[in-house]
Amino acid sequence: MGNTVGKSEMKTWAVSQRVHMDHDRMVELRDACLLVTKSPSVPLTRLQLRQCLEKTGVSFAPDGEIILDLFTMWDVNHLDQVPQVPFLLSLCPLACQPEETLRSFLRFVLEFQDVEKTGFIVEKDLIQVLETVNTTVSLLGDSPLSKKRIYNVTYEVVGSTALIGKESAGEKMSLNDVVNVLAFDPSIRKCLSQDRTKRRVTFCPELQDETEDRDASTSSLRLDSSSTEEEMTPREMIAHEPPSDSLRERANSDETWEAEHPGYPRFTETDETVSSDTPKPNLLDIEAQCILGMGVVCLPMLLVL
Repeated sequence: MGNTVGKSEMKTWAVSQRVHMDHDRMVELRDACLLVTKSPSVPLTRLQLRQCLEKTGVSFAPDGEIILDLFTMWDVNHLDQVPQVPFLLSLCPLACQPEETLRSFLRFVLEFQDVEKTGFIVEKDLIQVLETVNTTVSLLGDSPLSKKRIYNVTYEVVGSTALIGKESAGEKMSLNDVVNVLAFDPSIRKCLSQDRTKRRVTFCPELQDETEDRDASTSSLRLDSSSTEEEMTPREMIAHEPPSDSLRERANSDETWEAEHPGYPRFTETDETVSSDTPKPNLLDIEAQCILGMGVVCLPMLLVL
């Protein structure tokens, strides 16, 4: 998380690359917010956060913009205020350095929560630290830990560390012991590990030679029509074969047409095309023939009358 790149936390890492805040500047911002609100239990408003950013010298672009955007995401009830301590804890991943180890990041977050610098933490506060850092991962689009897993991790920490005294909030644990247990937890290491993601494109000479050999073997496959026919089923081969001469003759047969289409005249090319040598009919001749026909029909009727 932060600048410590995990296998899936690429968005949190990318955002942290744009932020120029370090551990000291983040602690100054925390102290300024606590001074303005007078108490850690008092919610932090957007105006107070802006004043604290200006007071600590945090540049507005891009650091201030990203912090204010996270403030908006935390303000789920649209009251223009957020719970102060959880919100400030959620900013810790943005202050990590590229060379920072998992242990140093965990130590910074736990010490950031320990405002009074007691060197101890109770179970309730440990859950709050894991949940708030987990919220940042979720808001920035990476895959967070489940709530059940957070409680399981806390249970393992409490069972693996030496409990020092007891307070009203629970058993006290040393920050050093908590860091040692969290650093070896598989889920924490997966989410906060420094293992760099593998490049998707590799220009290794050995890999390139293997790729070329594989491409060459692939290109040696036959892609002609014969190889295509061998892979076809008999039904597909029949569908791809051209019609035989007997089928063409059967289709051109007048007897076949009459049998398959009774009562429908067959249209041929000779019916459509008219030779240029054929003389065009004369309209006067046609009219004279019509008059003559009418006279032949009407003459007997007149004789009867």
